[in-house]
Amino acid sequence: MAIRFIDGWEGNPVRDPFDVLIQTLNLINGLLNNFENRLDEYEKYIRIYLERIHLDQSLMVSAACLAIRDLDEWPQNGWAIYYPTPSSFIAKGEQYFKVNQTLMLKEYAHAVAQSFEAFETFLRDLLATFFRLNIRFVDKAKIFEFDNHLKTKDRRPSDTDYWRGFIDRFYPQNTHVLKAIHNIAPEIKRIENTNNRGIDLKEWFSLVTEVRHATIHSKGTIKPYRIQNLKASVNEHLLSTYAPGLKTNSGYQVEMSKEATHENLTLFAEYSYIIFKHLSKIAGYTCEINSFVTESTG
Repeated sequence: MAIRFIDGWEGNPVRDPFDVLIQTLNLINGLLNNFENRLDEYEKYIRIYLERIHLDQSLMVSAACLAIRDLDEWPQNGWAIYYPTPSSFIAKGEQYFKVNQTLMLKEYAHAVAQSFEAFETFLRDLLATFFRLNIRFVDKAKIFEFDNHLKTKDRRPSDTDYWRGFIDRFYPQNTHVLKAIHNIAPEIKRIENTNNRGIDLKEWFSLVTEVRHATIHSKGTIKPYRIQNLKASVNEHLLSTYAPGLKTNSGYQVEMSKEATHENLTLFAEYSYIIFKHLSKIAGYTCEINSFVTESTG
C-alpha cells in the first residue's frame, strides 16, 4: 500500500513515531517477500537440476547439528574440544523441500510478532511525544507523583525520555496506553468498533497479542487458558483471516499464512494511522491522506 500525504504533513510535530512504524512495517514486508521469493527460486533450481542429472530426489539430505564446548573443560594440549549435541536436524527426500515451507511459516509468525512489538513502541512513543507537546491533557497529580519518584532530576517535562518514563510508570500495559489515548480522542474508540474493515480492532489486537506471545514463548501454540481469555466474538472468521491454524490437544497451533501476515501488517498500519490522525486532530496538527492504493471492500 502506497501512501502520500498533503502539504503541511512535514510540520506535524508528532509524526516521527508514525513514520518509524510505517518504515518498520514496510521493511518487514519487503524482507519477507524477498526471502520467500529466494526460497521459491532455490527450490525450482534444485528440482530442475536433479531432473537434469537424473538423480532421485529421495537421495537429497539436509542435516545440521550444533557442536558445543564444555565451558569448564581445560584440555592440557590447549586445543578446544567440541561435542555434538543430540537430536540433530535431518531432512530427507521430499522433506528436504518441505523444510522451506516450515521455515516460511515460522517467518510469517515472527513477522507478525515483530510488527506487534513495533506497534507497541509506536503507541508509547506517540503518547510520550503528544504529552510533551500537550501537557494540558496530563493528570497533574500524576506529574507531581512522578517528579517525586524520579531518582535523578536530569529528566525534565521538556524531554521525550521523561514522558516515556512517565508512561512506563502509569500506563504499563498496552490496554492502559490505549485507554489513555481513548480519553484524549474518543473518536478512536468508535472507529475501533465501526470501520470499513468490518471488524472489532480491539478484538483483533487481543488476538495478535496472543499470536505474538505464542510465537515467542510457546512454539506457536496459544495455550487453552489463554484462548479462554479471548472474547467469545473472536470467532472462526477472525481466526482464519488473521491467525490461521489448528486446534490441538495442546491448544491452538498458529500456522500463519502469507495472506494472513499481509492482512496483519496492513492492519497495524491502518490502526496506527487512525490513532495518529485523531490525536493530531485534537492538537490541531495536519495529517490527512492525500492519495493511496485502495482494495475493494465489496
